[in-house]
Amino acid sequence: MIQGFPFFKRMRGIPFQGLVSFLLVVAGLCIHDASGEASTSVDRITIGAGMPAAAFLAREIGEDKVDVITALPEGSNHEFSSITAKTVSKLLEARVFLTIGLPFEEQIADSLQNRNPKLIIVHLEDGIRRIAMGSAHDHADHHHTPNCHTGTTEDPHIWMDPLNMIHMAQALEAALAKELPSASDALAANSKDLVERLENLHETNLSVLRPMYGATLLSYHAAFGYYADAYGLKQLAIESEGKSPSARKIADMMSPSKEQMIACMLIQPQFDTPPIRRLASRIGLPAEVIDPLSTDYFGMMERLRNVLLNHYSKDPET
Repeated sequence: MIQGFPFFKRMRGIPFQGLVSFLLVVAGLCIHDASGEASTSVDRITIGAGMPAAAFLAREIGEDKVDVITALPEGSNHEFSSITAKTVSKLLEARVFLTIGLPFEEQIADSLQNRNPKLIIVHLEDGIRRIAMGSAHDHADHHHTPNCHTGTTEDPHIWMDPLNMIHMAQALEAALAKELPSASDALAANSKDLVERLENLHETNLSVLRPMYGATLLSYHAAFGYYADAYGLKQLAIESEGKSPSARKIADMMSPSKEQMIACMLIQPQFDTPPIRRLASRIGLPAEVIDPLSTDYFGMMERLRNVLLNHYSKDPET
């Protein structure tokens, strides 16, 4: 079995990206050529997804017509997690693999397609305009352009804007209809229902968050840029490019906190550690855990909105 392959235990701690190729080689020793076993059935297909947001879309639109395998383990962080051999074996049997623009997804997709040339890669992120990592746009005079990210690192958390999710849902429905033509009507109906729910979510967010226009969201990890950009808010991230901040940087960031209307610190469960909790306490802000990698997209979005409503609707201290 794969688990018994020499050195497997020793390599468990290797970051997600660095372990992908190794496990694909190991999996190749333990299963038949995926390209020769790819299902020809049009009734049900297996879909691989790099991120939970893509897996969520696949389940919502495909329902009982798809089996969905997510590369990223539940509750983990794509920057540090390791893909398991069992997951790789399942991904090698997929007919479609979905990406939303993160580098590790491209590595997985390339490796899988090398092993299974018939695998179809669907880039759900195509056509979505990007913002810069950590950007805080002034919505009074800013308009997105494809060059928003020029000279900076692109923010990959595109799913945090429900309108981007609508774009990806429609792209996925079109891709699945080609693979499951007999289910095209059901896929279209599911997609329409999902899009309506996402539109309602967006409209509710616009209404509820309007009084907070211009407020700053303090987050440890810069995962809320698209959300802030969509609703007239600003994101201020403590972590920078995966590095913890210096004491000087923290002091510089916190000095204008009242002017920036900062009311709480957003922490992902993947970064919920005692030192970060102590940092929030030292700053004098409550810490709120929000998981952008949750498989319950609507639940996560509702919690985020309620957290902001609870903290930012209060009268500021005088």
